[in-house]
Amino acid sequence: MPGKALHLLLKAAALLPADSNFSIEILGDGPFRQSWQELAQKLGLGERCTWYGRLPRISALEAMKSCHAFAITSLKELTSTVAVEAISLGLPVVTLNHCGMADLVTDACGIKVDVVSVDQIVRDLSLALLRLINEEALRRRLSQGALLRSLDYSWSKKLKSLNEVYTEALSSRAHTLAE
Repeated sequence: MPGKALHLLLKAAALLPADSNFSIEILGDGPFRQSWQELAQKLGLGERCTWYGRLPRISALEAMKSCHAFAITSLKELTSTVAVEAISLGLPVVTLNHCGMADLVTDACGIKVDVVSVDQIVRDLSLALLRLINEEALRRRLSQGALLRSLDYSWSKKLKSLNEVYTEALSSRAHTLAE
């Protein structure tokens, strides 16, 4: 979909040094797939991209497990489920610093790129990717941070928060009725 803004990632990857060791694993499908494949070819990334298309969830998670990082360039996502799944797999996240990603991704689990202009986003995405390629200690630290961050999104944590909301609401209601 256009809002996924994969072109930003492709243009950022094209700025990486030619001898950089990376590949781009692309999950999902949509009406822009062909134009993005053509862009990848035009940018010299055709051999570096694997286009999986739509996969069953378990297959998508298996594909993600083989990666060293996760990039999401969506322009409109509140909090992407796949980004939460990425951190639960210990994948450092490179993303735009807006919408739900700004809250999900912390400095402990990923690199956020500010949204100012297209050129700046592409340049900063490229720099973030290059850091993860060249700084293995950073990538490992962010990977550990991703695993820890994922605990904040566990079902048990969500249930605890929900129970706190209900307890507070009931307590407030009981207090109001007692007055």
